Amino acid sequence: MNSSWWKALIIVSLGFNCMIAGAVAYRYLWGAPFGRPHGPGHFLGETSPQNQAAHAALREKMAASRGNIHAARTRIIESLGAQTPDAARISSELDTITKLQADMERMAVDQMLQDVQSLPPEKRAAFLADIQRSIFCGRGDGPCRGRDDRSRHGLKNFPP
Repeated sequence: MNSSWWKALIIVSLGFNCMIAGAVAYRYLWGAPFGRPHGPGHFLGETSPQNQAAHAALREKMAASRGNIHAARTRIIESLGAQTPDAARISSELDTITKLQADMERMAVDQMLQDVQSLPPEKRAAFLADIQRSIFCGRGDGPCRGRDDRSRHGLKNFPP
Protein backbone atom coordinates (compact mmCIF):
# COMPACT_ATOMS: atom_id res chain seq x y z
CA MET A 1 0.00 0.00 0.00
CA ASN A 2 1.58 3.28 -1.04
CA SER A 3 1.63 6.48 1.00
CA SER A 4 -1.17 8.21 -0.94
CA TRP A 5 -3.68 5.62 0.35
CA TRP A 6 -2.49 6.20 3.91
CA LYS A 7 -2.83 9.96 3.46
CA ALA A 8 -6.36 9.58 2.09
CA LEU A 9 -7.31 7.22 4.93
CA ILE A 10 -5.98 9.66 7.52
CA ILE A 11 -7.86 12.57 5.94
CA VAL A 12 -11.13 10.59 5.82
CA SER A 13 -10.63 9.45 9.40
CA LEU A 14 -9.92 13.01 10.50
CA GLY A 15 -13.09 14.16 8.71
CA PHE A 16 -15.24 11.58 10.51
CA ASN A 17 -13.67 12.47 13.86
CA CYS A 18 -14.35 16.17 13.29
CA MET A 19 -17.93 15.38 12.29
CA ILE A 20 -18.53 13.38 15.47
CA ALA A 21 -16.81 15.98 17.67
CA GLY A 22 -18.87 18.74 16.03
CA ALA A 23 -22.12 16.86 16.66
CA VAL A 24 -21.21 16.29 20.31
CA ALA A 25 -20.15 19.92 20.77
CA TYR A 26 -23.33 21.20 19.09
CA ARG A 27 -25.53 19.05 21.28
CA TYR A 28 -23.66 20.07 24.40
CA LEU A 29 -23.58 23.79 23.64
CA TRP A 30 -26.92 24.38 21.86
CA GLY A 31 -28.96 21.22 22.16
CA ALA A 32 -30.43 19.33 25.06
CA PRO A 33 -27.90 18.13 27.65
CA PHE A 34 -26.87 14.47 27.59
CA GLY A 35 -28.52 12.06 29.95
CA ARG A 36 -31.63 14.14 30.49
CA PRO A 37 -34.82 13.79 28.49
CA HIS A 38 -36.36 16.93 27.03
CA GLY A 39 -39.10 18.43 29.15
CA PRO A 40 -40.77 17.23 32.30
CA GLY A 41 -41.28 13.65 31.11
CA HIS A 42 -38.59 12.13 33.32
CA PHE A 43 -40.76 12.85 36.37
CA LEU A 44 -43.50 10.64 34.97
CA GLY A 45 -41.85 7.52 36.40
CA GLU A 46 -42.12 8.99 39.89
CA THR A 47 -45.87 9.53 39.68
CA SER A 48 -48.59 7.04 40.44
CA PRO A 49 -49.76 4.45 37.88
CA GLN A 50 -53.07 6.33 37.69
CA ASN A 51 -51.21 9.48 36.62
CA GLN A 52 -49.27 7.53 34.04
CA ALA A 53 -52.52 6.17 32.62
CA ALA A 54 -53.96 9.69 32.66
CA HIS A 55 -50.98 10.86 30.58
CA ALA A 56 -51.73 8.21 27.96
CA ALA A 57 -55.39 9.29 27.85
CA LEU A 58 -54.32 12.93 27.64
CA ARG A 59 -52.08 12.19 24.65
CA GLU A 60 -55.04 10.60 22.85
CA LYS A 61 -57.32 13.54 23.66
CA MET A 62 -54.69 16.02 22.50
CA ALA A 63 -54.20 14.13 19.25
CA ALA A 64 -57.97 14.18 18.64
CA SER A 65 -58.11 17.91 19.38
CA ARG A 66 -55.19 18.61 17.04
CA GLY A 67 -57.02 16.63 14.35
CA ASN A 68 -60.16 18.70 14.90
CA ILE A 69 -58.12 21.92 14.69
CA HIS A 70 -56.57 20.72 11.44
CA ALA A 71 -60.01 19.91 10.04
CA ALA A 72 -61.32 23.36 11.03
CA ARG A 73 -58.33 25.03 9.34
CA THR A 74 -58.97 22.97 6.23
CA ARG A 75 -62.61 24.12 6.20
CA ILE A 76 -61.43 27.73 6.52
CA ILE A 77 -59.16 27.33 3.50
CA GLU A 78 -62.00 25.72 1.56
CA SER A 79 -64.29 28.62 2.49
CA LEU A 80 -61.68 31.14 1.39
CA GLY A 81 -61.38 29.37 -1.95
CA ALA A 82 -65.12 29.48 -2.66
CA GLN A 83 -66.58 31.86 -5.25
CA THR A 84 -68.17 33.90 -2.47
CA PRO A 85 -66.38 33.27 0.83
CA ASP A 86 -68.78 32.95 3.77
CA ALA A 87 -67.45 35.28 6.47
CA ALA A 88 -69.85 33.86 9.08
CA ARG A 89 -68.62 30.31 8.47
CA ILE A 90 -64.98 31.43 8.65
CA SER A 91 -65.67 33.25 11.91
CA SER A 92 -67.45 30.18 13.27
CA GLU A 93 -64.47 27.96 12.38
CA LEU A 94 -62.07 30.43 14.02
CA ASP A 95 -64.20 30.33 17.17
CA THR A 96 -64.06 26.53 17.05
CA ILE A 97 -60.26 26.59 16.79
CA THR A 98 -60.01 29.05 19.69
CA LYS A 99 -62.25 26.86 21.87
CA LEU A 100 -60.31 23.68 21.00
CA GLN A 101 -56.97 25.35 21.78
CA ALA A 102 -58.31 26.65 25.11
CA ASP A 103 -59.61 23.18 25.94
CA MET A 104 -56.19 21.67 25.15
CA GLU A 105 -54.48 24.20 27.40
CA ARG A 106 -56.95 23.45 30.19
CA MET A 107 -56.40 19.69 29.84
CA ALA A 108 -52.63 20.15 30.02
CA VAL A 109 -52.82 22.37 33.11
CA ASP A 110 -55.22 19.95 34.82
CA GLN A 111 -52.78 17.10 34.17
CA MET A 112 -49.87 19.18 35.50
CA LEU A 113 -51.90 19.87 38.65
CA GLN A 114 -52.41 16.13 39.15
CA ASP A 115 -48.70 15.54 38.55
CA VAL A 116 -47.62 18.20 41.04
CA GLN A 117 -49.97 16.83 43.67
CA SER A 118 -48.70 13.29 43.20
CA LEU A 119 -44.99 14.20 43.44
CA PRO A 120 -43.17 14.34 46.76
CA PRO A 121 -42.67 17.94 47.98
CA GLU A 122 -38.91 17.88 47.35
CA LYS A 123 -39.46 17.09 43.65
CA ARG A 124 -42.16 19.72 42.94
CA ALA A 125 -39.85 22.71 42.45
CA ALA A 126 -37.66 20.82 39.98
CA PHE A 127 -40.76 19.56 38.14
CA LEU A 128 -42.17 23.07 37.79
CA ALA A 129 -38.78 24.44 36.68
CA ASP A 130 -38.61 21.75 33.98
CA ILE A 131 -42.12 22.61 32.80
CA GLN A 132 -41.26 26.29 32.60
CA ARG A 133 -38.00 25.57 30.80
CA SER A 134 -39.70 23.26 28.29
CA ILE A 135 -42.45 25.78 27.57
CA PHE A 136 -40.09 28.72 27.09
CA CYS A 137 -37.19 26.93 25.40
CA GLY A 138 -39.41 25.14 22.90
CA ARG A 139 -40.92 28.40 21.66
CA GLY A 140 -37.99 30.76 22.16
CA ASP A 141 -39.98 33.40 24.04
CA GLY A 142 -38.37 33.31 27.47
CA PRO A 143 -35.25 32.43 29.40
CA CYS A 144 -33.66 29.17 28.41
CA ARG A 145 -31.26 26.97 30.39
CA GLY A 146 -30.88 29.56 33.13
CA ARG A 147 -29.80 32.46 30.95
CA ASP A 148 -31.74 35.53 32.01
CA ASP A 149 -31.13 37.86 29.08
CA ARG A 150 -30.94 35.38 26.22
CA SER A 151 -33.38 32.95 24.77
CA ARG A 152 -32.80 30.13 22.36
CA HIS A 153 -32.93 32.64 19.46
CA GLY A 154 -30.65 35.33 20.87
CA LEU A 155 -31.10 38.53 22.83
CA LYS A 156 -34.69 39.31 23.77
CA ASN A 157 -34.44 42.76 25.32
CA PHE A 158 -32.08 44.35 22.87
CA PRO A 159 -31.84 48.17 22.76
CA PRO A 160 -33.94 49.98 20.14
